[in-house]
Amino acid sequence: MTEPAQHGSKSVIVGVSPTSGSVTALRWGADEARRRSVPLFAVSAWRGPRLPITSGARPPIVTSDRDGEYAAAESELTAHVVAVLGAEQEVSCRVIEGSALKVLRKVSRQAALIVLDAPQRTDFSQTPRLAQRLVYQAECPVLVLPPAVSRPPDTAFVRGSKLLGRSVAKAVADAGRPELRFPRTEQPNLKD
Repeated sequence: MTEPAQHGSKSVIVGVSPTSGSVTALRWGADEARRRSVPLFAVSAWRGPRLPITSGARPPIVTSDRDGEYAAAESELTAHVVAVLGAEQEVSCRVIEGSALKVLRKVSRQAALIVLDAPQRTDFSQTPRLAQRLVYQAECPVLVLPPAVSRPPDTAFVRGSKLLGRSVAKAVADAGRPELRFPRTEQPNLKD
């Protein structure tokens, strides 16, 4: 595998999530790399195995094959990218040790563009997530695909389930509350 810095021109880098697979981001990144005539890199962050914590003075007797797990993660990434883009697409796959933010910030120095899928969580009331933090820290443009583009539309079954759930929630909320009535269209006769 070659590093992004070894190429004369800057490359398009796709951040591949091990949970979602970043299928749409890979396709967008491949199209963008073809348009710009630059190399395409699929990058995934990896953290090595950690030993379990024990309360005793002696560490647990656990052996782990760190190199084997790293190689397995890299071959899994390569197989996934080939399954999404096909074998004819020229792409370099790289698993880099570290957190996703640190890895993407590091590779942004050699990138013309970083492509990310939509964030999995849409609740941004907590701490800022990867995409938002990377936009402010990267040294190249960052393309974050919106959920409408990166996630397939709901099936008829899912849409029906959501409608049923909303209807049940509304019925439960309105049950036993006689003060919640629709307004009358005509005024009542108060002189009777």
